[in-house]
Amino acid sequence: MKTTFLSALLCLSMLLSVSVKAQSLSPIQFSDHLTAIVDSLYASGKQWGTSFNEAYKTKDYASLTPYRANMEKYILACIVELKAMKDVKNSRDLRMAVLDLLYIEQKLVVHGLKPLEAFNSQSSAEEVKAAMDKISKDVEVESREIQKVSAAQIAYAKANGFRIEGQE
Repeated sequence: MKTTFLSALLCLSMLLSVSVKAQSLSPIQFSDHLTAIVDSLYASGKQWGTSFNEAYKTKDYASLTPYRANMEKYILACIVELKAMKDVKNSRDLRMAVLDLLYIEQKLVVHGLKPLEAFNSQSSAEEVKAAMDKISKDVEVESREIQKVSAAQIAYAKANGFRIEGQE
């Protein structure tokens, strides 16, 4: 009972701090914050990929667990944050695009990456290839979603009088 109360209090505190934080951000700061989320996802994915290459060589696929678990926790925390976040100067489309990307990432991590952790030295190359082919298809969906985020970010920047670095 005490643990449940403390957990609820912590969640409420987190939601209130997210709401206050979002209200105090300028549009460019809001955009930068969402960009940082996407950049962190990219960095985590790259780190997982490097770890996968090593696991493939050693057949120690269980070594992927901490990388995947950290990604899963980060994605969940970002989903909670973005769902609770107040919009800044008509940022809903951008916030929802990033939230949609997070849901895609969550699916990829849970249904794509996590199953690889069960592989071992007895797993065939064909099994690993089949799992990686599934992940490749999920990455195609992810890429389309990233393009939607980029388009939403450019539209948000234009509507709020700033430019995105590298924007045409």
